[in-house]
Amino acid sequence: MKTDFWIAFKKLAEADESSSLTLPNPRPDPWMAIGLGSSCRVAAHFKVRNPGGPVIGVDLTLGRGAERFFPLLKHEKKEIEEQLGMKLVWDPRPNNVESWILIQKHADPTDRLAWSTQHDWLYRTLKAFYEVFAPRIKKLAEA
Repeated sequence: MKTDFWIAFKKLAEADESSSLTLPNPRPDPWMAIGLGSSCRVAAHFKVRNPGGPVIGVDLTLGRGAERFFPLLKHEKKEIEEQLGMKLVWDPRPNNVESWILIQKHADPTDRLAWSTQHDWLYRTLKAFYEVFAPRIKKLAEA
């Protein structure tokens, strides 16, 4: 199911000729990620076994070596959320290797009849995350 979900998602993304996103080949993972460099990535993801019910979402992951970016980005929280037009979850995860900035919504990725709606939301949100965070990550990495 995971690979099929991402195959269908990638077909939708490839139909957008105006996009600069380059998605990886679909794999049997619950995420599809685009590297931003400096141990950072944006990813579309889903969780079927989630305590509050299944969800789909998009995240910016700040990996090992990029943890210093989290407070710098959080300093721009208001501007970032206004650019995206959405409230985000800012999860510094101080005892873990990664920090996350994400948004999720309730949706059941096992419901194939709902995939087109889910994929549309995931794609629009992933594209927005990429457009908002990629330049910031590049700037922070160069500093």
